[in-house]
Amino acid sequence: MVAVSPFPLLRLPNLKDVLLNMGIIEQICFSLVSNKTKDFIRMFQVFKDANFCIENWRLITYTLSGNQSKATFYFENGLVTAYNLLQTRIFSVPQFDVRSFLNHFLSIISPSNIDLFHFPVYNEFDEAQFKSLSECLESHEIYNLHVYWKFEMDPFFKVINAFLPTKHLKIHPTFHRTLTSFQKLSLKRILTQKFQILSIFQIDISLDDLLLTNCSRIHCFSEILSNNDINLFLKFWMGGLKPELETFLVQRHEDTFNFDIILEGISQESLFREQDGATIHFTKIS
Repeated sequence: MVAVSPFPLLRLPNLKDVLLNMGIIEQICFSLVSNKTKDFIRMFQVFKDANFCIENWRLITYTLSGNQSKATFYFENGLVTAYNLLQTRIFSVPQFDVRSFLNHFLSIISPSNIDLFHFPVYNEFDEAQFKSLSECLESHEIYNLHVYWKFEMDPFFKVINAFLPTKHLKIHPTFHRTLTSFQKLSLKRILTQKFQILSIFQIDISLDDLLLTNCSRIHCFSEILSNNDINLFLKFWMGGLKPELETFLVQRHEDTFNFDIILEGISQESLFREQDGATIHFTKIS
């Protein structure tokens, strides 16, 4: 029979078990107490299965796989607002600025990649903030890079290039854009990169642009891509020009698709199509 210590302090549970059974917000709070508590979180790999997402620099969200736990942390002016489905907590962390707070998360989670980096710019571009962020993330692969933009386009391409490579690139200005010659060249350089998924909205994509792509899935918006252009692209695709491509979605403001033209000379046995309003979806049949 195992002897039980009469001293309560000697009957405390194992620290690792305690940490692993804490809620996410409590685990993060524990890591913020001191360098020692941060080291415990790292040593016990508390967040080894975390999916780590960064949204607009100040908003940090991650989801732990398995138990579907989720918590979001928002940092501003030395205050952290932490919330999940069960609670919201606000606490002060005067020892951190935005950059060091993000670095703290990167340190304790040690993500193999950033699951989602959502970079919206709805106010003017902050060069200093962008520089700090790109330095923080330069050694981390970003799986999903979503860039939303409201103002001038030149910094837009600067942001995208800073965080490549990525598996899924989503480009989304907040309204329809007409690109300058230099901006079109910048876009073409991006299109030649290898992606699993490429999604481009509010920027017209041409046939030449499509032929530059190197990805498994394309979702694009275009008013300049004619029915004949789509037909020609499908023929190139079915003819083996783009063996890596599995699905192709094209979207317009209105349904002006003419399938007599689009599908002319294309075997229905090699291509599946479906339409949802002003979007058509093509899938190559193996």
